[in-house]
Amino acid sequence: MTKRKALAIIRKQNYIHMKRTRCLSGKLNAIAGIFIASTLILSSCEKVIDIDLNSSNPLLVAEGQITMDSTVCITLSYTSDYFNNEEAIFEENASVVLTNGNNDSETLDYFGNGLYKGNILLG
Repeated sequence: MTKRKALAIIRKQNYIHMKRTRCLSGKLNAIAGIFIASTLILSSCEKVIDIDLNSSNPLLVAEGQITMDSTVCITLSYTSDYFNNEEAIFEENASVVLTNGNNDSETLDYFGNGLYKGNILLG
């Protein structure tokens, strides 16, 4: 084996070793980065902040659904404070009248829990 071939083999082995070392180094850096990020996220400070939201008078909300070739359903309820844990307040004594583009109208029937449904007009 000549000196030139021996040097070529040594250079090739060093090159392969450097490639392996770089790959391993990159993986270790990625693992270290994930570990540091996880540690920072899991051990970050926590502070409870009380939010003072203004209270307001309840407003009537009409939530409805009109589906093609189907009758109309509307729920009437009232707004409440954001942190209020009480059940929703529904409107039970409303007169809900639905009118279409042909001036045909229908008074919706009450079914409980603020739900009003039509029988005649279709979407």
